[in-house]
Amino acid sequence: MKKLTLLAATAIFMSTFVTSCKKGDGDPAISLRSRKARLTGEWMVKKYDMNSTWTSTSGNTTTTTQNMEMFDGSTYTQTTIYNDGSKSMKEGTGEYKVTLNKDYTFEIVINKNFTKETYTPNNGASVTTTLEPNEGKYSTTYKGSWSFVGKDKNADFKNKERVLLNITEEVQVYPDYDFMNGEWKSSTTTSTYANGQNTMIWNLNTLKNNLIEIVGDIKSTYTNVDYNGNTSTSSQNGSMTIEMEQ
Repeated sequence: MKKLTLLAATAIFMSTFVTSCKKGDGDPAISLRSRKARLTGEWMVKKYDMNSTWTSTSGNTTTTTQNMEMFDGSTYTQTTIYNDGSKSMKEGTGEYKVTLNKDYTFEIVINKNFTKETYTPNNGASVTTTLEPNEGKYSTTYKGSWSFVGKDKNADFKNKERVLLNITEEVQVYPDYDFMNGEWKSSTTTSTYANGQNTMIWNLNTLKNNLIEIVGDIKSTYTNVDYNGNTSTSSQNGSMTIEMEQ
């Protein structure tokens, strides 16, 4: 009788363990590592697809810009559709690295090296330009804190199925033309954000030891007051899919 009781208790324990480990659709049925242990570490992005819209308001004028980025592990394409309907598409190579630390801090480094740009006006033919060395080099680094998001019955999310990235610092390195020397150089801009001002939410569709698949939401808001007291606001909203490996 004692053996039967022990076996029954073991079966109940294992059933509970398997159920609690599988969160996303692509998660393993069972894992001996916690979700935090599987998530933390250095990851290289193999696929990235983003679609977002910038909305800026200054006084009575509102403009929108649609941004689309695609990355397949080596080739990077960035398309921008402007408020007047014109379009710019840059093509080149890139590298996308994500580091999630055990102390709940993170760093995301995105390097892009575009070699050509195609501009299509809203009422004319497309023009393709080969970019000069350094003209197409961009780099963005995000830093901040990350945390698991709790269960949400209404949205049908399990506990720890989502991750919140709270961005506190953004460093952008971008091409800047030096008129004195007639060449492209780099400029750097650093932006800091208050808690909750610039965030991303990752829905962890798959969380394995060496593979993460994410469906994410992008949300950010900015408010600026110039020296005359005029207020301008801008916001970014969109979605993205990410696949990364260790």
